[in-house]
Amino acid sequence: MGRACLINFVISFLSLTAPQSSLESAAMPTTNPTSSKSSLLLNVSITFKLSRANYRAWKRQVTALLSGIQVMGHIDGTISSQSPTIVQDGSSTPNPQYTNWFTIDQLIINLLFSAMTEADSLSFASYDTARSLWVAIEAQYANTSRSHVMSIKNQLQRCTKGDKSITNYLFSVKSLADELAVIDKSLSDDDVTLYVLNGLGAEYRDIAASIRTREHPFTFEELHSHLLAHDDYIRHEEAQINVQVSIANFAQQQCNSKQAGLLPLPSDGRGHTLSKPTPNNASFSSHG
Repeated sequence: MGRACLINFVISFLSLTAPQSSLESAAMPTTNPTSSKSSLLLNVSITFKLSRANYRAWKRQVTALLSGIQVMGHIDGTISSQSPTIVQDGSSTPNPQYTNWFTIDQLIINLLFSAMTEADSLSFASYDTARSLWVAIEAQYANTSRSHVMSIKNQLQRCTKGDKSITNYLFSVKSLADELAVIDKSLSDDDVTLYVLNGLGAEYRDIAASIRTREHPFTFEELHSHLLAHDDYIRHEEAQINVQVSIANFAQQQCNSKQAGLLPLPSDGRGHTLSKPTPNNASFSSHG
């Protein structure tokens, strides 16, 4: 009897002195990694549909998402595809890894199809693994995307200010640079500055030379500020020139009028304009 009491005492003592965290961890159910990844894949989405113009941006979003869920191996080939059965000791048995692999793989395929147009979904419908589908997408869109990149770079090289305001011109260049950053890679501040300066007219020659010789690159905001200030200076100078031209034109008109005898005749001081004698009047006065 004394021995039984001792055992009960030891058990009670251990239960009281055991760390609470150990008890909680023992009671906590184990989370299935496949179930967690499946749940994430069911609740995420790509924000835009795949197209030839946005392939690189679309690809970047897909790879970032799948990497975050830790299932990128299904499309880059680092996770091998599984067959439903395996051969062990000369006999075929169910593959214990197949169900988990197949579940994740099909959910990735579903995610990719949900980010395509209906036409693309039909075009790629025959691919039954995430890896084979991904390879097919890359084969169809990678070359097209490269030609789109070349097209944007060509537009940047040919972009000129023309009749646009300096602000509209700058933002047209920036829009192309931003598009290039999304589908390929970002341009440096110096590259953007060079594209802008190359498209300016002769009236910006002085400020362009000053910008080119600066030691540190201009940010887009600094470039915009400097060119806007120079544009205001040009407008002020043009206004001054227009005033001077108007004054010169008026003076020339006055001179031409005087030479042609078309200036206003003098007044007699009583509000009457003195008439200029005609030859007939002068003859009549002399006979009288």
